[in-house]
Order: sequence, then structure tokens, then C-alpha cells
Amino acid sequence: MGKRLMERTGGKLCGDEPSRAALHEVVVSQDGSRAYISNYGGFRTPQKTLSVVDLSSQKALSPIDLGPLRVPHGLDVVNDKVYFTAEGSKVIGCYDPATKQVEWVVGTDQGRTHMLKVLPDLRAIFTASMTSSTISVFEHDKNADSSGWTETNIPVSKAPEGFDVSPVGKELWARPPTKTAPRATAVSGYTGGLTLS
Repeated sequence: MGKRLMERTGGKLCGDEPSRAALHEVVVSQDGSRAYISNYGGFRTPQKTLSVVDLSSQKALSPIDLGPLRVPHGLDVVNDKVYFTAEGSKVIGCYDPATKQVEWVVGTDQGRTHMLKVLPDLRAIFTASMTSSTISVFEHDKNADSSGWTETNIPVSKAPEGFDVSPVGKELWARPPTKTAPRATAVSGYTGGLTLS
């Protein structure tokens, strides 16, 4: 199934997404010129690319090949870089469009690392892993190992799928895939003082 292109303000439909790939999540560059789309594929036909669309011309550009990183899913854009999860490889990564390279990859050691949110100041990255039933908090720490990140895994109720983080990174709301399931609740040891509710 394709995706439709819509104006950010007013919601006017302005075309179809042209890449025709196994589309899933989508984010837009900070200047509004490009869309990045994770080509998921699931478990039977795992994919390893991100589609790129020029939004002014509505043309598909060359896809981003993530090499051995399989089943990309969650996406975020901060400081003109594209952050992603790769469920099939249990990692998060950062792609730099300026150099056209994956800048770094960090393992999560969690099952189905699904969605992610990056704080604007890069102080922390939050991920939700569905089969591990965890929220992970990656904190940028120059005293950490060579990855530059420390990881805190917080158990939550079963299969957190969607989540959001308050603007200052103090609260996180996680939600399982079923509408009737309760919200995930926990209190973490995250040094930023994160409370899950």
C-alpha cells in the first residue's frame, strides 16, 4: 500500500508517495524538503533500506541502503540527521544525509526495538522494544564505553508499541497495541528523572 502526500498545514492532499517500496514509518527533514520512509518488510520479507522522497518535485530519490541492518522501523530527525531502529538487528542507528553514511550504530540487546524518540539536545534517545516489553533510555555520556552511550532498560507492561516523551524528557507514556490494554507504568532510575505513566 502506498502513502499519500499531504500539506502539513491545512491537510490538503497533494499527491502519492512515489517510491512504491515496503513503506512503514515516515519523517520529514527539518527544512521540509525531503521525507525519509522506513521500508520494513516484516519477518517474512525483511527489508534493509530507507526510501527518500523529494517533496517539492514528489520524486523518489535513491534509497538509503542500510547494509546488514534489517527491518528498519522507527524514525526521528534531529539536527538534520536521521535516527532509526532496525528491529531485525536489535540496534538503533544514525544516518547523516550530508555524508550519505550511517554515522553510528548501537546495539539494544532487546527484542523488536520498534519505535524511538530523540531529544532535541541529543541528551537521550528513548526506544520501545515489543517482545522484551521494555523502554530503553540511551544517555549520551563521554565517560561511557566507546559507543558514547549508556543504556537503561525499564520493564513495562506487555509489548509497548507506541509511546511519546514530554518535551523536557521527564515523562514518557507507553501504549500496548491493543486499545483495551492498560498503559505501561513504571518509575526508572534514568538520571534525567524519567517517570513512565
